Amino acid sequence: MAAALSDAASATEQKKASRLVVISNRLPISIDQVEKDDGSKDWSFRMSSGGLVAALSGVKARMSFMWVGWPGGDIDEADQPVVQERLLAEHNSIPVFLDKDVADLHYNGFSNMLIWPLFHYLTDHLSFDETQWAAYQEANRHFADVVASIYQPGDLLWVHDYHLMLLPEMLRERIPGAKIGFFLHIPFPSSEIYRTLGVRKQILRGLLHSDLIGFHTSSYARHFRSACTRLLGVESTPVTVAYNHLNVRIGSFPVGINPANFVEGVKNEDVLKMEKILKSRFCKGSNDRLLLLGVDRFDYIKGLPQKLAAFEYFLKTYPEFKDRVTLVQIAVPTRTDVPEYQRLIANVNETVGRINGIYGSLRNTPLIFLNQSVTFPELCALYKLADVAIVSSIRDGMNLVSYEYVASQLEKQGVLILSEFAGAAALLNGSLIVNPWNTIEMGDAIKTALTMPMEERKQRQRDNFKYVTTFTSSHWGKTFVDTLEECTVYAYKVPNYSSSIASQLKARLRDSSKRLFVIDDDGTLIALQRSFALAKPEPETLELLKLLSAYPSSELLVVSGRDRSTLNQWFAGLSIGIVAEHGYYVHRPGAAPGEWDTPHGGEAHPWKEMVLEAFENTRDRTPGSAIELKESHMTFHYRNSDPVYGEWQAQELLIHLTLSLSNEPVDIVCNQHNRTLDVRPQGVTKSVLLHKMLEETNAYDFVLYLGGDEDIVSTLKSLSPEESVCCAVGRKLADADVYLQDHHVVHRLIANLVSSV
Repeated sequence: MAAALSDAASATEQKKASRLVVISNRLPISIDQVEKDDGSKDWSFRMSSGGLVAALSGVKARMSFMWVGWPGGDIDEADQPVVQERLLAEHNSIPVFLDKDVADLHYNGFSNMLIWPLFHYLTDHLSFDETQWAAYQEANRHFADVVASIYQPGDLLWVHDYHLMLLPEMLRERIPGAKIGFFLHIPFPSSEIYRTLGVRKQILRGLLHSDLIGFHTSSYARHFRSACTRLLGVESTPVTVAYNHLNVRIGSFPVGINPANFVEGVKNEDVLKMEKILKSRFCKGSNDRLLLLGVDRFDYIKGLPQKLAAFEYFLKTYPEFKDRVTLVQIAVPTRTDVPEYQRLIANVNETVGRINGIYGSLRNTPLIFLNQSVTFPELCALYKLADVAIVSSIRDGMNLVSYEYVASQLEKQGVLILSEFAGAAALLNGSLIVNPWNTIEMGDAIKTALTMPMEERKQRQRDNFKYVTTFTSSHWGKTFVDTLEECTVYAYKVPNYSSSIASQLKARLRDSSKRLFVIDDDGTLIALQRSFALAKPEPETLELLKLLSAYPSSELLVVSGRDRSTLNQWFAGLSIGIVAEHGYYVHRPGAAPGEWDTPHGGEAHPWKEMVLEAFENTRDRTPGSAIELKESHMTFHYRNSDPVYGEWQAQELLIHLTLSLSNEPVDIVCNQHNRTLDVRPQGVTKSVLLHKMLEETNAYDFVLYLGGDEDIVSTLKSLSPEESVCCAVGRKLADADVYLQDHHVVHRLIANLVSSV
């Protein structure tokens, strides 16, 4: 039966990857419309030489590439076929054309007015509205449709950055068997910051349909795992997050640069000419002059006010350097039309004027501030000349300016002052690490750097240079792709419930002569509640069970961990079988109301008093936890506790009970998925009881299971693999035949099955 159930979208067969499909918000191609000599219009396409293009050079030798992304601008619909054809032919790229308003609300709205500031801890600059969120979803759907249309079996799909965080889930819906990787190029914030996002769970679920999720540093990966644990209640390890019965791989993959561009660049003739010009400008023929350098985008996260405050403190505290030091700060303009950025520019300009007014002289201007871009030769010359480079980011995913400076400093052995809030701080161990919010610390670091002995400078530069030249951009790309190739996608072979699967189930149901329906209660028939005491079946649910139990030549068995009294109240008046307390009691199909069998003998349980005392002690120390008392056993619930602390307390309780009850006939079952700890009589499980019932009857030619119990799935697959269909609910189980997302889908399935009765 399992082999007969299939979904067309899940039939994708994995094979060795032959193509890498790189999916980013923008294509790495500049597209311009030009006028030809005859007055007609044409298109020009120019591939970028940096970024992902350089990073993926390490895997070019063994697989082909395809790029998918928004081409930028507003290309008329009439021109789109020509642009698409030429992009594919000339650059092996596929454009995703977006409506102008959708593109604006997606990129400038949700992505950069909400996600960007939030992920950089700038909670004072957040802006959210439903229109932007709708555009973000729509843009991600467009990307998913385009990728699905060009996907080939064996492709590796690599999704990039915060603009496309819903895309992995949308791709998984369209291509269940694909290998999907995601890399975040900005920081992932701590869970306490991230939880302020209104659509926090949707974003996490979108990402968790990847096989591999990469971050710059281990701290960003740790924040992501913590957010998943605290907001979704899933289990995690230092390298995985358990989601849908798949261990989603989580890793740190620090991005790098191509150091040869700078190692060789500083020797370029144009750079040498520029170096001579700049040296005459800033050093004026004196070897005693000292040059500090800052190169940043003009952005809140770069900490320009903090850097200038530290420089002002340095000039005030160490006046002997006043006429010897110049700070050249390059601030590349960005988003100049945004009011918050205009205020930042005004604040910085005021500070620049004050510093030069107080500490400048006719002989020296201590601060040269350029609110503009510089050419590559100018940049290399500045890197080469600078005695000290200062990176003062208040939050930065990596900051590759620090790498570029190190790669350019083979001659001078300059010192790098690096903010602890830049991702690079965890990697460039030869740097002077500072807290940019501590003005005195950063100002003193400038003095330390300028007076550092040459031997120490050389050692620090050697350490940094070794890292920069080892962990390059191509190394980053190759390592991520290699890891993605190793990932397993077995859980996604379990197809999602669909109309075609529903039709197959109905056909199988009609063709069988004796049927058994086995259904879990909590999480399957009934929505999970914060408190177990609040959960109960809705009238619509009971009506569906009534119709299902009336299906000709069939029996319905609801399996539960609840006590008999509760289940009697819930299902009174229904002609169904019920398993209570995980199989300790059973009300068999067709039995009189209130008639229960006790397959395990119903003996006394003297250990319960000891267990209750331990439960109560743990409950009193674990806010949000609760105790559920039953006739044969008891359950400690910690679903509403802090996920990390609750799990730790449950493990402590497990250890204590394991030692205390070592001579008692009990089983201690810790269910991390449901966040419960059960102490029950030995050998009591739903699957054991079901096994006995099936062996006694052995007359069913169709068994349908709906629920999330792995042991029941294993039992059915071992006893009657051809006759049974197992539908996993809430999470994918490796041996299940179908996946149902939640109790709503369960209700739709049951309604579909009984519609023909």
